[in-house]
Amino acid sequence: MCDKWTPPSEGTPCWVEIFATDLDRAAAWKRAASACYDMLRLLIPPGLHVAEKFYSTVFNWVFRKDGPGRTEDVALFAFPEKGLQGLGGSISKIKPGEHTTGPKTVKLYLYVNDLEKTMENIIANGGKKCSDAVPEGDHGQIMHFQDTEGNGVGIYATKK
Repeated sequence: MCDKWTPPSEGTPCWVEIFATDLDRAAAWKRAASACYDMLRLLIPPGLHVAEKFYSTVFNWVFRKDGPGRTEDVALFAFPEKGLQGLGGSISKIKPGEHTTGPKTVKLYLYVNDLEKTMENIIANGGKKCSDAVPEGDHGQIMHFQDTEGNGVGIYATKK
């Protein structure tokens, strides 16, 4: 992800979170990107876990090598399409017992201007609040909810 980020319009998808139980399993790839959203080139040696390798190889997602937000439990990425500058995501490590495989495991985050006001609207329209606001680094906060069908969705707002 770029260090400078311009928030998208309210309701726009702004983050995709993919879960993995072992971020270091079969680590054998390294990446080099020349600019924030440039195409990725894969090299060999240490460090890249299986899920990161998969998405960078198959979909050309650009993973942040280091810097803000990159930890041993979180791998941040940006999409290669320059028109999607407001949309990025992470592969986040979770415990094996918490991991559910299958088609219902990726979480979408929608950008909103006001977390509390949006959550009130979600509840008023049949959704369910699943978390209080939690910080997302120094940039903003996130909350989680279930839609009327029980799907888990996140909302994100920048710090004001």
